[in-house]
Amino acid sequence: VKSSLSPYPILNNYSDDYISSSFSVDYEVTTQFREVYGKLIFKLDNDDIAAFIASGSALYVVHIESPITCYRKVIKSSDTEIEFKIDSVSISKEIQIRTFIVLTKDIQGYTSTKFHPDYDGMSFDISAHQILAIGTAMDYKVIKDDRDLDSLPSIFQITRLKDKKKGSMTVDTDNDTHITLGLADEVFDRYC
Repeated sequence: VKSSLSPYPILNNYSDDYISSSFSVDYEVTTQFREVYGKLIFKLDNDDIAAFIASGSALYVVHIESPITCYRKVIKSSDTEIEFKIDSVSISKEIQIRTFIVLTKDIQGYTSTKFHPDYDGMSFDISAHQILAIGTAMDYKVIKDDRDLDSLPSIFQITRLKDKKKGSMTVDTDNDTHITLGLADEVFDRYC
């Protein structure tokens, strides 16, 4: 999420599109055994957007991502609290949690008394799936013991190529326990 202009007002903590309004999230995120557990509590101070959620026209949305493993999860709810559990095998080092309020239906002629005065007299047609609000974000450092992965044997064994006539690399898959990669002297030295 980047601070940039949008074609309609968005409630967030880095612009003044709305006055006397806020959308924040309290986070409780912990690592428990082999799972990351999270509880998010949404705090919305804007009656117009709250009415969209109450009518089913908008939802709280949580996007969880582990950039290293490409794990992604989206959770949607109209409740002010969301809980999640993620198996730590799916993630590594850090998860990024981003929160939004997103429309589920098209809204025609949206206006609000909480808009910044620059928007006086303006109304907006906003399509379903557009973001109405961006909540506070969290990056959580995952604490887990990856030493069990370090002890796994490699399926590859890299050796110096003995027969120079075979080129710069050979692959031998005849072994039941590993694949042998033979590298020419220069390549092997560079690898080492």
